[in-house]
Amino acid sequence: MNWVDFENELFEKDIYTINNNSPCDIVLFGSCHMATIGFMLNKLLNYQYNIHIILSWFFEDKGVEKFNMESINNKIGNLVSNCSAFIYHEHINDYSINATKLPSMVNSTCLKFLVPNYRLDYTNDNYENSLNMLNYFIENSSFPEFKFVTDNHKNIMFFNMPFHPTHYLLFLQSQSITNKILRNGHVISITNYYDKKNREYFKQFHYVILPGRLEITSEISKNTGIQLNADYFN
Repeated sequence: MNWVDFENELFEKDIYTINNNSPCDIVLFGSCHMATIGFMLNKLLNYQYNIHIILSWFFEDKGVEKFNMESINNKIGNLVSNCSAFIYHEHINDYSINATKLPSMVNSTCLKFLVPNYRLDYTNDNYENSLNMLNYFIENSSFPEFKFVTDNHKNIMFFNMPFHPTHYLLFLQSQSITNKILRNGHVISITNYYDKKNREYFKQFHYVILPGRLEITSEISKNTGIQLNADYFN
């Protein structure tokens, strides 16, 4: 599904739900990355959960006056307090939907996973600060093993845009979330990134496609150290 179609549907639905008629619900809450992850999780978990995707910034971005925010907040609160798994990005802004408070609203049996918000501004002088922030968010998430992203950022291009990682990185993140939900003990590493079978498996997936691609130029390479011939798979 392209991004425009997803956003249009979200405008009508407020919360994007993949309904598998399951007694168990997974709520994904955060940036646009969660839309892609949600579709991937649906297949990886063999359609055993209802998947609910909530974009935290969406209502303020589109104008809260266009929505019934009381009803939306009631729906979100009910979903979060009753879900089986809550997968989220950390927030410092409430975005009119209690974004900073939602992680504390889950029930005692809910699985809760903090996902790094994969962003790296490699286009200007803030590159080093952005890299340090990304490293901090990974290390303080539920997935510190994804430090392979910052460890290998100069020879592997994990990003399509400063705010959009490759869909393949989001696929690896989705696999890791799946492993934690199933408690199978598998840990994603840089080996999985290069694995040819895993890349072929990724090609079988349908998901929300995040827009844009900014290729590495000679100037960007000079300023950041990211190699012009860095490995890129998406």
